[in-house]
Amino acid sequence: LGVFAYSRDTMADINTVIMSETGSGHAERVSLDVGDIDGEAVAEELSGRNLPGVYFRPLRYKPYYFRFKDVNCRGAQIVVTDAARFRPVQAQIHILEVLLRRYPKQEIFAEDRIGMFDKVMGTDAVRKALQAGKTADEIVRGWAPEIERFRRARERYLLYK
Repeated sequence: LGVFAYSRDTMADINTVIMSETGSGHAERVSLDVGDIDGEAVAEELSGRNLPGVYFRPLRYKPYYFRFKDVNCRGAQIVVTDAARFRPVQAQIHILEVLLRRYPKQEIFAEDRIGMFDKVMGTDAVRKALQAGKTADEIVRGWAPEIERFRRARERYLLYK
């Protein structure tokens, strides 16, 4: 999650990256009002969810290259504390839920991006559930029966247990 803000008269970016075992995707949305984005509040809310193996911290930095070279930026950093427990897709759904609720005018799922998001997720169900206002916990809990079916089906193919 990157939340960049550098001047009242310029723009703020929200960037998200989604990765799965079969692909990845990137979504970016720009706001003309830097005041719309509060990286510290986003980091605090996400950390308060106590997701396994990760916490989020606000930060300020000045990039040395590209679009924001030498510009004071602020953001929320994802800090993985336990890679074995960390669930990146679950974390991403929580990030999206928070951003959609806090910044509904940002149109994170703009028409020109939903195709790639749905491909990376392997379904349009996640996007539609988020758009319908379901919480990340509700969405992730909904995967449990299918995950359990998969675990049982794969059992006979495992070489090591």
